[in-house]
Amino acid sequence: MVSIKDVKELHKKYDLDSKICPWRTRVARKVSTYTTWLFLQTPMTPNQITLLMYVFGFIAVFLFMFGNYFYSLLAILCMHLSFFIDHSDGEVARYRKKGSFRGYFLDLMSHTIINPLVIIGISVGAYFNNPTGIPKEIFLIFGFIGAYSLMINNFVKLKRYEVYINLKELGRLGKLRESAVEKEDAKKNIIKREILDFFKISIFDAVFLFGILNLLPYLVFIYGVLFPLQALKRMYSEFKNEKNIIKY
Repeated sequence: MVSIKDVKELHKKYDLDSKICPWRTRVARKVSTYTTWLFLQTPMTPNQITLLMYVFGFIAVFLFMFGNYFYSLLAILCMHLSFFIDHSDGEVARYRKKGSFRGYFLDLMSHTIINPLVIIGISVGAYFNNPTGIPKEIFLIFGFIGAYSLMINNFVKLKRYEVYINLKELGRLGKLRESAVEKEDAKKNIIKREILDFFKISIFDAVFLFGILNLLPYLVFIYGVLFPLQALKRMYSEFKNEKNIIKY
């Protein structure tokens, strides 16, 4: 019989409670201790748990489309449930030793699919229930720009990986990973990191705060401006940093 203590030991074994994690991740680990324990009482596979995360994410998108404060709070609740489940699927996989590349792929794709849809859902809600004097069509325009730019943010880095694979430079993938880890370890100022992460592509923190304050339509404008700038910055950064010459 799996116990709560067993799950906590799992966290220690894989260093899942690391203090270098953002505060939201550390909080989520505390909650996922219990959601993971619940899932371990069922025959659900890690991939099925991941699909459940998709379900709550899609429900959140649908609820945001109403543009109603009460439904937005329900949507935020669904986002939190999805967020906690996002931690539990991997923990269940580790405990049962049933991790797979397929499951990891399914997990990563969830963020790429759901996060842009959340922005679209919020913009549609602002269109149908416009709380401002701004023409309602503007919300759809900024929502589309923000969602599309968020997808570009995700795919720019993937295209760099694709370049290495096509050119059979697989060794560079390992070096790229090592470089990313070093940059993460170099972030000493936790407060600064949290501020910078607030509006980044995870979108979790900003949607929570703006939703509670009933200001989600204004977040659409912020994302419609911020995410294109982030996409351009990332594209330029990836282009600038890649100075290697192809050896034919």
